[in-house]
Amino acid sequence: MDADQCLEEPLIGQEVHVETSNTEESPESAEDEERSQDDAILNPWKNHNVRLSFLLCIVSGIADSIWGSVVLSGFLFALGKAMGKTKEENTLVGLAEMVQGLTMLIFALPIGLLADKTGKARVVRWGGALLLLTVGITLWALLVINREASESQKAADQSYYILLVALGLWGICGGILNGPSQALFSDSIPKGRRSELLTYLYSSYLISAAVGPLVGIIMLSQSNEEDWSLKEIFPVFFVGVLLEIPAGVLCFFFSEKYTVPEPDDEPRPVDESIETLSIDNPEQTETANVVPSLLNGYGLTKAAVPYVLFFSSLVVSLGSGASVKYFPLFFKEIGLRSEVVQGIFLTVPVSISFFSFVSQKISQSMGRVETSVMFNVCGVLMLYFMTWLSHDIQEGDTSRRILIVGVYLLRTGIMNCPYPLLESILMDAVPSNQRARWKSLESIASFGWTGSALLGGILSDSHSYEYTFAITATMQLVGGLMLIPIQHLVEREQVEPISDEDVADETRTDLEEPLLTS
Repeated sequence: MDADQCLEEPLIGQEVHVETSNTEESPESAEDEERSQDDAILNPWKNHNVRLSFLLCIVSGIADSIWGSVVLSGFLFALGKAMGKTKEENTLVGLAEMVQGLTMLIFALPIGLLADKTGKARVVRWGGALLLLTVGITLWALLVINREASESQKAADQSYYILLVALGLWGICGGILNGPSQALFSDSIPKGRRSELLTYLYSSYLISAAVGPLVGIIMLSQSNEEDWSLKEIFPVFFVGVLLEIPAGVLCFFFSEKYTVPEPDDEPRPVDESIETLSIDNPEQTETANVVPSLLNGYGLTKAAVPYVLFFSSLVVSLGSGASVKYFPLFFKEIGLRSEVVQGIFLTVPVSISFFSFVSQKISQSMGRVETSVMFNVCGVLMLYFMTWLSHDIQEGDTSRRILIVGVYLLRTGIMNCPYPLLESILMDAVPSNQRARWKSLESIASFGWTGSALLGGILSDSHSYEYTFAITATMQLVGGLMLIPIQHLVEREQVEPISDEDVADETRTDLEEPLLTS
């Protein structure tokens, strides 16, 4: 996963205090319950939704990491051989991934709008029910191509097409878990604490995702089947999908009443002393010494921040999607065994988590946008370097293989670590009653992770993995640099106090500021 990972993914007028209609309940009991809930507002670690989100991320991280990365790519690749399409394996992998991305693309925004209108928690519960159904269909696809039927081309065809349906449903589930679910998580955190909590949430998913490759290593090392075969991969895939069931159950326990009203229910992602920069106001331009004069012509306002984040994420994700599912197959091509590849992906979450905390600390002094751009450029340069290293690698060149693996681990950690920073910028930039739709738009952007996988497969079949990786690096660089125009609009995080009036206020406002100055 470039970040194969959760990785990840909001109701108007949400209540914070618990109001009791039971006249027999003592005033002391009601006061204790309200005090406990107010403590959860001031300390997000005590918030019900926050704790539940962490638990959901851990459970999902374990399950997803077992079947959703190396195993899924390897299974689809082997399934292509069983279907008799030995020259189109990468294309078949890409097609399956594209189906998942397309369903996310089609349903993500309607899901977000529905969540903003009817309630984020309600939509998350619907997502839990859909997830359980999707688990059943995925298991059906696996049972069709069981150990005895693995040599049957007809069974392989049936399994592949059922799996296409299942992956389409996984795309919808991903849009819900990475959209309304994470928007509700952000609603439950006071402003100024979001990048911190999002970093911990992201890291909890990543660290738990290390369990999957570990399970894979243990199960694959005990197998006597042919390396990278359906018979070898089947049991690992089956166990991983079964472990998705607890994640679906957890979705039923989210609640709107634990959300936190903000001190000023206006989106204020920028320093109030900085207004829009325009070439029509040279005096203002001179005071904003952090912004190169080249950017003044954009005339962007703070209302444009979420739009810039969306398009930047879209370009980066489209680039990533062309390569992310082919890294395991690339390592297979250079001669690494399946358990060794699982070991690599066991280390990837640790690398991303480590650099996520590093980037969060750096952003406190440098700024969130500046830090994100810096890590993006470093990650891109390392992918170019890895592509150069893998050119014409010889069969016995063990030292170069080790260097390639090391560069890949560093590059993946550096490239993916800014996610919590960008997420916190987005959540600060939009009001609560718009967060679900913006998180869903972000899911549409992540369509590129899977939607461009088909193109990546075609390029890998017709050229090489290295050729595809070079295209990925170029698109990631372009997407990262797109953040520069909003650098002057995003302030450094600081915790804002929450007054009693803020807790009582349940109103939400929309963005009314124009995107550009006239």
